[in-house]
Amino acid sequence: MIPKLSRYFLIILATVVLSQVMPAIYDNLFDVRINTPYVSFGAEKKVFFIYTREEGKGPAFTDSKGEKYTRNRYLDATPSENYFYHIKNGTMPDSINGVKVDARLLQRESFNQMTFPFEFSQPEYKLYPLLESAPEAELTWPKDFFRIDKRIEFIDAKTNHIDEEKSVTYTGLMKKEGFVFPATLVAGMPTVMKQWDDGWFLTDKEGSLFHLKMVKGEPYFVKISKPDNIKIKKMVCNSYSSREFYATLVSDDNRIYLLRSGDYKLLELPINDYNPDTQALQIAGSLFYKTVILNGEGSIKAYAIDRKYNKVAEYAQTWPVKADMAVGKVFTWLFPFSIEMQPASSHFVHFQVNRNHTGRWIYLNLLLLALSFLLIKRQGRKLSSNILDLIIVAATGIFGFIAVNIFANKEY
Repeated sequence: MIPKLSRYFLIILATVVLSQVMPAIYDNLFDVRINTPYVSFGAEKKVFFIYTREEGKGPAFTDSKGEKYTRNRYLDATPSENYFYHIKNGTMPDSINGVKVDARLLQRESFNQMTFPFEFSQPEYKLYPLLESAPEAELTWPKDFFRIDKRIEFIDAKTNHIDEEKSVTYTGLMKKEGFVFPATLVAGMPTVMKQWDDGWFLTDKEGSLFHLKMVKGEPYFVKISKPDNIKIKKMVCNSYSSREFYATLVSDDNRIYLLRSGDYKLLELPINDYNPDTQALQIAGSLFYKTVILNGEGSIKAYAIDRKYNKVAEYAQTWPVKADMAVGKVFTWLFPFSIEMQPASSHFVHFQVNRNHTGRWIYLNLLLLALSFLLIKRQGRKLSSNILDLIIVAATGIFGFIAVNIFANKEY
């Protein structure tokens, strides 16, 4: 009995290893390079520019109207986006779209922000530094970190002791402002490598939004007004030079908002097809427009938004993905599933089973099942003693077939 149990343990282990290794080897052997386009919006011509790199041909520039550009002509057409190039070459215009500009103004209003799907599922450390937001000189690390559960607690980083006085002071102020413990979301920028500090933004048990920071050693805590139907699931804070908005918010229904600096007004971006599970969100800003780009597998969507947060233009492009190519289709015929220990959607190691929903693998599984049956008969083994082997082959296909034949069934 023990030898049989040991054998099936080894078969299961081999099946798991093979379902991770074989698909990975296949992907590496038949890797397909897909040149995805880079899209930007030109404030001067009010069109989208598409930059691609073709093998053997170098970079190619076109606009959303189909007009082709050389590299120099593209740079000349986009001075507000490529102002460093024009300043260096002395070709920077005095005004753009009737607005007098200089390098400092363009630089201040320019930013680029990326949010990837894995950021929505990554774990948090649950310990946060509360920096002094009005320092006498540069930003410095505090001596303690805070955590939030039934109350807010400040823990001395050196002694690991709780600062009761500070914890009670902040907890009392938070309750006074209507905060219901615990916090469901804590968003901020835990670094001193930024121009200033805006503290932390919290959502409480009831979904209300609050702003927490420390100013000249004293707590600052206010409730931010927002519609009750907006449930926040992600906040991306920033320290952009323009200081236009504190953070980008993504709601439970995948709407995108900007939390405006100063008055905390929520500004909804006119985007209704964002899927954070499959698309990377890019928001690029300039003096005249913001460009929101949704990058997915096999597609890109771009939206130009003016200073009043109205959508003025949009662009979409699709291209073949690996799953639609011959190598991708062969993959679905070979493997009923695959296992990843570090999937592309995460930066953390964890066990993820990717199921093959096409059903094409069933034909190979049936073929391997029939082959296993013939091998059992040819070797003169009892069918009743090999039923479990056949079930494993039927369920796991090529992985189980290899495993049961590496660890052959010895009938005692």
